[in-house]
Amino acid sequence: MTDSENRPGVPDASTPDARARGRRQERPLVTEYDERSATLSVTGGVFDDIELEDLQAAVVDSSDGLTRTVTVDLSDTDFFPSRAVGAMVAAMRRASANDATLRIVASAGSLAHRVLSVSGLPVVTRG
Repeated sequence: MTDSENRPGVPDASTPDARARGRRQERPLVTEYDERSATLSVTGGVFDDIELEDLQAAVVDSSDGLTRTVTVDLSDTDFFPSRAVGAMVAAMRRASANDATLRIVASAGSLAHRVLSVSGLPVVTRG
């Protein structure tokens, strides 16, 4: 029996609207590299070790092993924990040692922008 069947007027918790009101929607991490603009777009969130490893691999792959400048666009990320920030710091250091740049972009006011700003990492503000 669903919540709505148990209690009249209460939406079924399995509906998208009820889930959205009750808790944050978790979108899986997706990365997409645009070679023309040398931009790695990241959507979703870094929720576990596998997604963290996927993010790290995407950054390394898109920058030829952190030897080529790349922009990482975090404007559409939902969750960016301190471990992901740490991964960006390590990637920025490695890129710098190779005379390359890892440029991070995030939407003004987004979770990623706030976390990166508080961490002291250089982040370019989008919109």
